[in-house]
Amino acid sequence: MFETNALRLATFTALLATASCALLSTTGCTGLANKFILFPSHHPIAATAERVVIAGDDEVPPIETYHLHVGDADAEPTAFVLAFTGNAGRAEHIPLRVAHTLDAHTPGTTTLSRRNVTIVGMQYPGYGERPVGSADLSELGEFGIRAYDDLCKRAGDRPVYLYGLSLGTTLALHIAATAHDRPPAGLILDRPPELRGIIIGDNGWWNFWALSFPVWWGVPSSADSERNGKLVGSVPALFLLSDADEMVRPVHQQRVANAYAGPKQVVWASCSHTALIDATNAPNLLGGLRWLLGN
Repeated sequence: MFETNALRLATFTALLATASCALLSTTGCTGLANKFILFPSHHPIAATAERVVIAGDDEVPPIETYHLHVGDADAEPTAFVLAFTGNAGRAEHIPLRVAHTLDAHTPGTTTLSRRNVTIVGMQYPGYGERPVGSADLSELGEFGIRAYDDLCKRAGDRPVYLYGLSLGTTLALHIAATAHDRPPAGLILDRPPELRGIIIGDNGWWNFWALSFPVWWGVPSSADSERNGKLVGSVPALFLLSDADEMVRPVHQQRVANAYAGPKQVVWASCSHTALIDATNAPNLLGGLRWLLGN
């Protein structure tokens, strides 16, 4: 019996290694990471925000964004929020989600309710009804920087905040770590995943690390949140973590928060990974928002 089980295990491992080699030969490590981490969709979505395209040229593709103005419709925004969604999300949805979170479902109590704010969601490459390029982790960081630079030009001397949900937090941290000429006014990092720890620590066992190591190797430095968090200077960050997250375990969220070198506050919620964090499941959310955004 022992020899039979050992033979089955050896056979399974060999087959898995063969499959990994076959995938690597056609996609490479980055391509393998793209397949396991990114889940683009292209179906039509009824957006609640205005579609605005950042123009491209012969060298760089256009970037699709969605703008949602919160406050007096006739007033100029006093602040901007650039928002990045999760690995299966879409830019059409994220601005309204951010508006609800920043308002903490208690209108009239936060900065967002008292001033005019424009929230901008960026579509990832390879995502959306009119996708540009292919879904590629190595391109996300550059797309994010271009969208941030464009919004900073629109904002002038008005503050620009960054919001990231799940995978989107990697973009926010990458920009904060590299935008030295004009750092963001602050970050809101909603359930940030420590990708490499999740890939190796949580998912290595079932494939005997034959798939996990190539996927881990394919994660670009722009998506290494622990590394990028250590490079951030004085940008304040509000971490929204969940102790009931079934997809990104609290320990992986906490590692990203612990590594962050700038001023920070941590707010804990009790909700699933896809649930909206608000005052009902995160009692300290309002205090954290006031700390970051002001009264």
